[in-house]
Order: sequence, then structure tokens, then C-alpha cells
Amino acid sequence: MRKPSSIELTNQQRSVLLMWVTAGKSEHRLAKKARVILCAAAGVGLKDMETEAGLSWQSCLKWRKRFVEHGLKGLRDIPGRGGPAVISPEERVNVRNATPGRLSLLGSRRGIRR
Repeated sequence: MRKPSSIELTNQQRSVLLMWVTAGKSEHRLAKKARVILCAAAGVGLKDMETEAGLSWQSCLKWRKRFVEHGLKGLRDIPGRGGPAVISPEERVNVRNATPGRLSLLGSRRGIRR
């Protein structure tokens, strides 16, 4: 059986990863990725890592590889994913500014109050 490759963590990296895992306000996906890296640093195998992190073994491999290549920044989602913006930032601001009065008008017609 193949020995799992372990990751060497600095004290700063370990403390940031532990903070992401234990903080109640951390993004759930980020906490799972941090748990994968902490397991990898402890020499945990993929099957146990999969169970501990709640991710597939393929995802565990992906995040371990991203961490090795990019460090903590590699665990964040890559910006620019998804489709291009349909409306401009200016149009978005206009919609947000115009919406509250319109919604309260619709709500009052349906008997909804603030």
C-alpha cells in the first residue's frame, strides 16, 4: 500500500488553517478545504481524509495539489469563475437604489409590512 504524501506546514499556515476550521463564521467550503490540508499535513490517507473532510477523494487530491502549488491563496476560489456579468456595475447600483420602494409597494398590496 502506498504511503500518503504529507505536506509541511509553517506555524503561520497551520494557525490560519485551524482558524478557518474552528471559526463559526468561516465559509463552509473554505473550512472543508482547510481540513483536507490539515489531514494531509498529519499524514492521513485519502480514505480517512475523505471521511474527515466530507469531500470526495478526488476533491481532496485537487485541494492538496492546489495548496502545494499556491499555498493558502490556492484554497480560495479562483476569481472570474462563472459567466460574464450581464449588467454593468452602474446598472446594478441603479437597480438596487430603485428596488426598495418598489418592493415595499408590492408588499403593501399583498399585506406584507416591514
